[in-house]
Amino acid sequence: MTTTPRRPVSPALLTVNETARYLNVSRSTVYKLSALRGTGPAQLPVVNLPGTSVVRFRVSDLDALIARSVATGGRQWHAAPVKAARQE
Repeated sequence: MTTTPRRPVSPALLTVNETARYLNVSRSTVYKLSALRGTGPAQLPVVNLPGTSVVRFRVSDLDALIARSVATGGRQWHAAPVKAARQE
């Protein structure tokens, strides 16, 4: 018997696993980029479903993160600011 992969209820909202696949990163990177980890500024907003601990991510927010990353040469992927090199 073959099983079909689960599809999101709303294609505009993705789970952590679906978000990781969409961005081609690990789940831990999704947590680092989001407000779920609680370390540093969140670069990826989450949607909290009322009355539950369930969170989802908007595809439009993921696309915006990718666009920012492309525009800045990838620097937007880092949750912590990159220190400038010392000049002597």
